[in-house]
Amino acid sequence: MTFAVLGIFWFAIGVIGEGPALLIIPGIANLVCVWMIRSGWQKEYARPVLVSTAGYDFMLTVYQAYAVILLIQSGLFVFGSAALVLYSLAVLSPILMLLIGYSSASAVLPAETEPSEESKKKADSQ
Repeated sequence: MTFAVLGIFWFAIGVIGEGPALLIIPGIANLVCVWMIRSGWQKEYARPVLVSTAGYDFMLTVYQAYAVILLIQSGLFVFGSAALVLYSLAVLSPILMLLIGYSSASAVLPAETEPSEESKKKADSQ
């Protein structure tokens, strides 16, 4: 869920023009993570992508929070403080994903399923 929300957020910010167009790339990376989680990719392939995307999300949201602090200092207090609250909350989700990803990949990725008897027979016959 976190990857989906952040993916849509970064993609929308890049498309709308509120940020640089390069923000489309982390949006796509987050949506690829959602696809990897939903399609049940193997942990050894998906975990590095998920952790690195969460780290990149963390860096982006920290930078955006810093930019909002500069906005507050320039005199736009009401808009800046509302945006600072949102970006501060957005910083928490990649931190949680990084902690969960490093502690237990099974908390992020679905459990690996055992191959069925039919697929075992096919593998043995080849």
